[in-house]
Formats: sequence, C-alpha cells, structure tokens
Amino acid sequence: MSHVTTRGNRSKPKYFANVVLPDGSRVMRLLSGCQNLKQAKDLLAEIDRRITLGESPFAKVEKVKGVGDLLDDFAASLTNTAKVPDRGRIKNHLQPKFRKMALKEVSVQVVMAWLAEMEAGGLSATTRLHNFGMLSRFFGWAIEQGLAEVNPCKAVPRKRRPKVQTSRVQEWIESDEVVSSLIAKLGTPVGLMFWIGNRAGLRPGEILGLRMSDLGFLDSGAIRVRYSLNKTLKEDKDKQGIVKWAPMPTDALEVLGPYLAARKAEGAGPEDLVFVPPRKGKWRPAAEYQNWLGYHPKFLRRRWREVAPPGMSWYKASRHSFASRNLSEGASLDEVSAALGHSNINVTRKHYDHFIRKEFSEGLRKPLSRKA
Repeated sequence: MSHVTTRGNRSKPKYFANVVLPDGSRVMRLLSGCQNLKQAKDLLAEIDRRITLGESPFAKVEKVKGVGDLLDDFAASLTNTAKVPDRGRIKNHLQPKFRKMALKEVSVQVVMAWLAEMEAGGLSATTRLHNFGMLSRFFGWAIEQGLAEVNPCKAVPRKRRPKVQTSRVQEWIESDEVVSSLIAKLGTPVGLMFWIGNRAGLRPGEILGLRMSDLGFLDSGAIRVRYSLNKTLKEDKDKQGIVKWAPMPTDALEVLGPYLAARKAEGAGPEDLVFVPPRKGKWRPAAEYQNWLGYHPKFLRRRWREVAPPGMSWYKASRHSFASRNLSEGASLDEVSAALGHSNINVTRKHYDHFIRKEFSEGLRKPLSRKA
C-alpha cells in the first residue's frame, strides 16, 4: 500500500512517496515542493489515481506551490508606491505563519486565529490592520491568477477585524507668526517648500516633484500637481497620469518669484524641477531613485527636526495645518477635500469632522413666510 515517508527534521522536513507499482515493485520518490504532510498525502493520492488509470505515476507530477512560494510571487509582482514596506510585511508577518500551508488550508478560522495571535503578541492595531489588508490583497491576486476561488479575509466578521482608534483632533499651527518664524529658520529653499505645504496642502513628495511649468498658474491662484518625486500621485492608483490642482495665496508670485527667476537664470526649462540640490545626487537613495536629481523627503525630515516645535511633525505643520486652518475659518468640506486631492469627501470627513460648521447661508435660515 502506498504511503508517505518523512525524512529530514522538523524545521525542514522532506516527504517521499512510497508507491507500489502494478508489477508489485515498490519505489520511493521525493515529493518536491510539499510544505506539510497534508500536501504530501494529496500528491500521493494523485499518484495513486494515475497508477489506477494506467498512467505514468511520476511523469506529470508538478511541483506543488505552497503559500510560501505564492507569497514570493505576489511580492515580486507588487508595483505600488509602498511596495518596499509591503514586501517587508510579507516577509516578517505573512511568511512565518502561512509559508508551510496550502492555499486551500487558509480558512476563515485560520485567519481569525492569526489575528488573535498577533494581538496576543503585542502588535499594534495599525500593524495588525496592515497585515490583514496585505493578506486580503494576496488572496485577491491569487483569485486573479486562477489559484483560489474565495478570499477568506472577506468573510472575517467586522467585529473581529483590527480597529485603529486614532484621535481626530491633532495639533496644528494656528499662528501665522509661528509659520513665518519656521520659514525663516529653515532658510531657502526648504523654507519655500514648507510655505507651499502650509499654504497649499501639498505632501512632501508632491512639493519635491514640482516642475517649473507647474508654477505657471500662480497669477490665477493655483498650482498644478502631477508628480510625487518622479512617480505618479498617490491618488493615481492606475498610473493614468492624474493631475490635481491646489489653491495658492494671492502673494504667491511675491514669495516664489525671486527663486523662480533664479532657477530660470540657471537655465531651468518648463519640465525641470523647481527644487534641485546644489550638488546632484547628494540626497538620492542608491537604488529606487538612482535617476532622481531632486531632494528626497528624508532630507526634509532631517532639516525639519532641527527647527520643529516639540511634538510637531512636518505633516501636522503643513498639510494638516492647511486643512484645519481653512475648515476652522468656514471653508466648505468639499472645497478642502478637492484642494487636498482626497478621493472623495468621506475621506476628508473621517479626519476633520470635528470642525463643526456653525455659520449657515441665508437660504438655509429663511423663515416661514406669513400673510399680512
């Protein structure tokens, strides 16, 4: 009778098929790719089926890809902006749990047990939510590849999913004097970058990715945003070249004019970067941005730490202060949402619904008409 023989050790087991051929002889073959005993038994059943049908038992036996191999394939296929940290989550959190399993063994119960293990292990709710989302993305990819039929993450009850409790009320800079002081301390050009972030709500990568032609609309009170460093915008999930527009103050030409004139004097063309380091490549990482000649966000963070008020990040002082300032002064939520480039108004409301509107138009406050 055919059976599975196990060799090796617990950390690296090897599974062999002990098979009885029709002539009564017995052969033993390595079951390549099997990560656990269940996978080995499934493959052995396929070999026995082929013997029964009179087929060659080993000629067409293909290597069984477990979740570990499939996770490697999925990680290699990632092209999103955050692919580097995403691959880190796969390596550090998904592979240790699922690499020895078959795809069909990852059930809803297994996923919920994994969530409980992460919580018991002291991982933060944010990390657990990221890991859960990464596993769901993996199964979405597996379904597209025809390797799976269902996504077990979709069946996990919402009350069992990780929940991140964040304070929607975050500190922001209310005083223009403080903003002016920080701009002076940062100096040129970093002070100008901060000014754009605080007055237009742009992200660091969007500021650093500005081209000279993008600032050709300052007299109209707007700035064009097309890039995040040398890539498409965060909102551009399908890489379609989405362009967004952000408001600029009425004194934008006065503030940025001298710097832009100096860049043009240096020979900067319409598609050249607005902000370029004095020495090419000084702030470039070695791999992913090897063709990038501009500043890198790491430089901004490093420079910001030298002058930042205690507990005040670049994000809070720039983009968050832009949204909070305008909403506190009565700007509509949809207007601020469009300026920030959010995908929809609900994203903005999620973070800023603590700014309750207390002033309403005359049309909404119209009294009941009465006959004389």
